[in-house]
Amino acid sequence: MIVAHTEIEPGHEGEGLGSVLVAATLDAIRASGKTVIPTCPFTAAFIRRHREYVAMVAPNLRRQFG
Repeated sequence: MIVAHTEIEPGHEGEGLGSVLVAATLDAIRASGKTVIPTCPFTAAFIRRHREYVAMVAPNLRRQFG
């Protein structure tokens, strides 16, 4: 699944809601047994900070996540 964009309602940036949204999205993708292609810069950065999600990145992209 491609995660192309993450957006939080204006005025709520910096409250951690983006991280909550991305974590829930990644957890749902993992539960479906699919891999993720994070084209959204926020999602890609989240995966780099939360190593437990690297294994679910599409295999041909995992090297980008260390």
